[in-house]
Amino acid sequence: MLNHMSLHHVRCLKLSDNLVAYTFDDTIIADQLRYAGVLEAVKISRIGHSQRYVHLSFMQRYRALAFKELKNEANKSVQGQCGTLVKVLAKLMCNLASFDETISKGSVIDYCEEIGIQMGATKVFLRNKAFHHLESIRDEKADIAAVIIRKRVKQFIVYRANKRLLACIQIQAGARRLLVISLYKKMTTKLSNVYSSSPPMVYQFDQQLASIFRVLFGEGR
Repeated sequence: MLNHMSLHHVRCLKLSDNLVAYTFDDTIIADQLRYAGVLEAVKISRIGHSQRYVHLSFMQRYRALAFKELKNEANKSVQGQCGTLVKVLAKLMCNLASFDETISKGSVIDYCEEIGIQMGATKVFLRNKAFHHLESIRDEKADIAAVIIRKRVKQFIVYRANKRLLACIQIQAGARRLLVISLYKKMTTKLSNVYSSSPPMVYQFDQQLASIFRVLFGEGR
């Protein structure tokens, strides 16, 4: 049964000598942590592999840093994909100019321990410095992705607003066209009644008016 459980050790601390709720005495708490060896355990943990992730959790957190490499390995198991991700991250950390540790020449996997990242059977182990470098790279990628998403959203909002404006302009242009055509018919009818005695004059005026409307509406150019 213990093999299927995750055990955690809980250490209780006395907050103060007065035993009053919500009263913290920093000196007493620090002494208890020091005498119990908790501070030394934390220091040792930070020197070693302080960050430990299950393969799936490690994949979910850092797969964005190696999306292209993992795209062609979708058929592999989680452990296989995690191994590829560890290789890519190790190469990425080797190329960082700010990384203080010296990496010798050779295969990147041979120096994963020296870099500060190591893959086990069920977990991936990270040293403190390697963890902070990966987090800085991840934050930078997240900032770039946020800028791209914000840009796309703004483009969509502007496109939708312009689309509505264009539709309004088209409706307005169509309505004006109908009004002008109706006015043109009324004018020609009235002029034909007034100048019925001189058809050539009406015909000439009709042709001039028609040419004006063709120019206005882009017809007959």
